[in-house]
Amino acid sequence: MQTDVNIIEFSEEEQQAAIDAFPVSEFDIPADTYETLEEDARAVSMWNFAIARCDLPEDFVYEVTRITMENNDKMMDVHRSAETTIPENVVHNDVMPFHAGAARWFNENGYEIDDDMIH
Repeated sequence: MQTDVNIIEFSEEEQQAAIDAFPVSEFDIPADTYETLEEDARAVSMWNFAIARCDLPEDFVYEVTRITMENNDKMMDVHRSAETTIPENVVHNDVMPFHAGAARWFNENGYEIDDDMIH
């Protein structure tokens, strides 16, 4: 069963206001997502985060991060939203601090995490 969906797109100003006020990122809903869209629609998005206690062992969080980031195909088998659970999207996180273990994996793999974002 499908439900009709009406997309109400943000204006550029509305999108920027949402980005300024909330921990969200710029996002475009691809036109092929819904039959009613003729072109990409301007929106905002909140990225998926795995949240860990700061006192978890660094090596453990490093391995969880490694397994997650290096096995996107298996993650996609679980849920299609994992399509965006890729290392390149780390640039969209400017709100959640990184565990030292996660930051180490990203830094070792060419994705620079600023020291002030590591807790």
